[in-house]
Amino acid sequence: MERQIPLQGIKNIRDFGGIVNKYGKTIQKGLLIRSCSLHKITPKDAEILAEIPITRILDLRTPSEREEKPDKAVRGAVSYALPVFSDAVMGISHEKKTTSLDLLKAMPDLADLYRIMVSQEECVAALRTILQKILQNGEGAVLWHCTEGKDRCGIVSALVLCLLDVDVDTVYHDYLLTKEAPSKRGIRSYRAVKYILRDREKAEKVKRLFSAEKEFLDAAFHEIVRLYGSVESFLQDVLNVTPEQKKAFQERVLLS
Repeated sequence: MERQIPLQGIKNIRDFGGIVNKYGKTIQKGLLIRSCSLHKITPKDAEILAEIPITRILDLRTPSEREEKPDKAVRGAVSYALPVFSDAVMGISHEKKTTSLDLLKAMPDLADLYRIMVSQEECVAALRTILQKILQNGEGAVLWHCTEGKDRCGIVSALVLCLLDVDVDTVYHDYLLTKEAPSKRGIRSYRAVKYILRDREKAEKVKRLFSAEKEFLDAAFHEIVRLYGSVESFLQDVLNVTPEQKKAFQERVLLS
């Protein structure tokens, strides 16, 4: 996968280094990293991350998710629990522990989930804090993750790239790269429905819950424009990223 960090325990982890923004400036390697959860990293993986070095880890999962599958420690990194959702809101998300049959009964509309992330005050307040933790990181890299590294991580990643003046096509390209690292849980759920229930159509719907689809990110961006006028207004007026912060962030992570 493009910009993939080669680890044994997890696959959906990549560095923003090498992405070029619309003004021809390149994001430096080893500063901004998006990932799935770190509960399956091996001791060797942890050393690779420590050597980058990663100094700040932002865990976007709910308390129950963190308790069920706690991250493995990374030497030199300080971890912050910054859930985008509460456990109650996560009742509509696919990322809680559940069976394939439960998924079929609930079958959340992920487009709605993406709209909620940029409109519900609880989620918006969380995004404010998360972006500040990213903007204020000093030496080393900041890594943010949810469970699959797709939805909550995907929204935060898209906003970070927008702060760096990355064009929309590249933002979508990064988001859709997650499809190249399919979720093992998604594959198991798909097979269970397809071969046990013998229902290919429902199996495909279950698989989509674990996939990155353009329409999901579309829903978030359309909601931002509908509510706030533009992504720029959302970042500055709602998420409280000042022009000075944006400039300082760009100066720290972008190469001419």
